[in-house]
Amino acid sequence: MKGIVLAGGKADPSLCQIYGDIPTALIPIYGKPIIFYIIDQITTLDIFEVYIAVGYKSDRVKLLIDNYYSAKVKINYIDVDYSKKPGTSLYKVLKKIGHGKVYISLADTIIDVNKQLIANGDIVFSSKNFDRSSKWCLISKNKAGHVVHFIEKKPVKNKIKNEALVGIYVLNDISIITKLDFDQINFEISYLLKIYNNSIALKVNLANQWLDFGHLDKYQKSKKRLLEARSFNSLTFDDLLGTITKKSKFKEKLIAEINWQLHLPKYLKVLSPRILDYDIDSENPFITMEYYSYQTMTEIWLYATYNHEILNKIIDKIIDILFLFFNEKRLVSKADYDTIYIKKTEERIKKIIDLNDNKFNLFLNGNENGILEINGKQYKSWKLLKDQIYGKVKDFYNENHNCLIHGDYCFSNLLYDVNSGVLRIIDPRGSWGENENGDIKYDLAKLRHSISGDYDYIVNDLFSYRIIDYKVEYQVFSRKENNLVKLHFDSIISNKFNLKHIKLIEGLLFLSMVPLHSNSKNRQLLMLAKAIELLNLDC
Repeated sequence: MKGIVLAGGKADPSLCQIYGDIPTALIPIYGKPIIFYIIDQITTLDIFEVYIAVGYKSDRVKLLIDNYYSAKVKINYIDVDYSKKPGTSLYKVLKKIGHGKVYISLADTIIDVNKQLIANGDIVFSSKNFDRSSKWCLISKNKAGHVVHFIEKKPVKNKIKNEALVGIYVLNDISIITKLDFDQINFEISYLLKIYNNSIALKVNLANQWLDFGHLDKYQKSKKRLLEARSFNSLTFDDLLGTITKKSKFKEKLIAEINWQLHLPKYLKVLSPRILDYDIDSENPFITMEYYSYQTMTEIWLYATYNHEILNKIIDKIIDILFLFFNEKRLVSKADYDTIYIKKTEERIKKIIDLNDNKFNLFLNGNENGILEINGKQYKSWKLLKDQIYGKVKDFYNENHNCLIHGDYCFSNLLYDVNSGVLRIIDPRGSWGENENGDIKYDLAKLRHSISGDYDYIVNDLFSYRIIDYKVEYQVFSRKENNLVKLHFDSIISNKFNLKHIKLIEGLLFLSMVPLHSNSKNRQLLMLAKAIELLNLDC
């Protein structure tokens, strides 16, 4: 069986209002483009050859897919005219394949599927959960569960008798279609399905859970359902009240987060979700909060097509909000600085050493002279840097920099509504040292590693990477617009703080994150490369 993903189109106008003009394939879902989720799902069905119809901004789509999947899946691209209807694109792909069995998916829909059901083939998937019939291709079926009629995007008075096709189809013999030549040059998928259904009756299967990311009204709900299914914490959404309930097996950390929100000064509480209920005394702590459907800054940073001037204004607001916390001066001990900047680093370095991996050891020890090369430049390894770095850290303590901090002030925890310009903050660290107070430079470094350090590109695997002997080469697939924003950010911060100190903390952050990303060795190696580059800047 071969997989087909119809990813040639431009995102629905309702989503372009949020992200600018983006391809359907790159609609962001928690940092990753939707097509990554779809290809992952196809591979769970033991399909490892995929044909992808590309059109709008195809170069960007191909770049991201090739980098992530070229070693895992055989990818074939078919260039299509994105201004035409999807049936036209599908026919072009089918003609390229010629014959055999295919699994077809639109690039904006995800459902639960299983291998046994797919193996039977000649299936279309449907849902009774749809609103306006004019948006969907509806079908009616007979008692045997086979398609009888296709109703293509027309108003229907009695929707109860109909179901909407959700964009997933499995056909056993595509030669039924490919042996034909059509006079029409622009048609819907239903046009091809009708022809197929005349030869082989298509079985209708109700999708257990249909996640539609192609329209704004469904997009937000679908994101919530996906997060519930994949979340490391236990998250439950109440769609009626617009709330989210969070639990976690890391009870102490959750309690610290709850206390952070409870202890916010009154004028800052508006920045964090309103608390409706919580429990920090029982064996099962939880917090129920107001839910914000705003986009994360990660999604905006990675995929939105805004120019640098718009992005600069957003960054200005993010900095202004952070400086409100900076105004809340608090007492912080030198011991807390040592705990975060030295003891935590030492603990994480030990975990890297314990892996006893030659590629990791390259960054720790370098060659016989303690040197390694990254993107054509020579750098000192951690072995040569360590004493110098810890010496510099001793200079960090500054009573004027001690204040209430968020502790994890990075793009994934910043929500921004592009329509209103409202910024909201979620998921605080809770406790930096002894409590929620800490060094403002830490939050600035967290923010910088999202802006200048390309952290969000790294954790979402939007990079290429290789090591040859003592030479490291990498490329992050960031937008050129981002470079101008990086300069803007540094110019603002350097007016108030020692930028070298911020970069050094950023380097320690990358270093300390390596053990936390054991599910991706390349990601860990790139974080080490970033850490060594930053730590060398000050030595």
